[in-house]
Amino acid sequence: MRILLTISFVFLLLSCELRDNKTAISEKPVKNSRTNRLDNWLEYYDLKLDSFTDSLPVEELKTISFDYDYLSGSENLFKDYFIFSPDSANFIDLDSYSIMLEKDSVGQLFSEGKEVDSEVALIDIKGKRRVRILFCGTDCRYEEAYWKKNGLVYILGFTKLNSLDYPFVWIFDIKNNSFQEIKTKLPIDLTGKEYVEKKRLKMITFKKQRP
Repeated sequence: MRILLTISFVFLLLSCELRDNKTAISEKPVKNSRTNRLDNWLEYYDLKLDSFTDSLPVEELKTISFDYDYLSGSENLFKDYFIFSPDSANFIDLDSYSIMLEKDSVGQLFSEGKEVDSEVALIDIKGKRRVRILFCGTDCRYEEAYWKKNGLVYILGFTKLNSLDYPFVWIFDIKNNSFQEIKTKLPIDLTGKEYVEKKRLKMITFKKQRP
C-alpha cells in the first residue's frame, strides 16, 4: 500500500509538472530531453497524462537477466537509441530484441523487418547485466521510455484487450523491485499511427517486408 501511494503521488506530480510546462515544452523542445520524450508520445496520440486512470495493484518485478557488456565486441548499431537514466548508470533498450538493423554502404541504418515478440530491457552498465523487465507478443507495443528520476522509469505503449488498443504506462521502481500498470479507460484507433518509425527512430529507414 505504501509503494502504491508513493507511485500514485509521483504520477500525480508528473501530471501537474506537464500542465505547468506544456507551453514551454511545445514551443521550444529540447533535443533528447527526458520530459520531451513523454510529452512527444502523449501529443502524437493526442493523449493527456490524467487520462491514465485505470491502475492495477503494485506487483513484485520478476525478471530474467544475464551478463551483458554493450561496449564489447562489434559495433552496437542501436547505441544511439538507448534511453539513459539521468545519472547514466542504466539505460532502457526498447529495440534490439525485435528490430533487425543493418548499415548500408554509406553508413545509413535500415531495417527490413521485425520479430513478432518484443522486449524491454534494463541494462546495468557498471554491473554489466541485461535485465528483461517486459516481454510480449503481438498484443503489445512498447514505444517510448521516460526516466522520472534515477531508479524510476515509465515505459509507454499499448496493449490489445478484446481486440481494442489501450494506451498503457508501465511504471518500474527499480530500487524497490516493483512495477505497476496504468491504462486509459478508453481505447484509441492506431490506424496509420507509427510513433516508433515516424518519430523515435525516424533516422532509420524501414523497408517494407516482402510478402
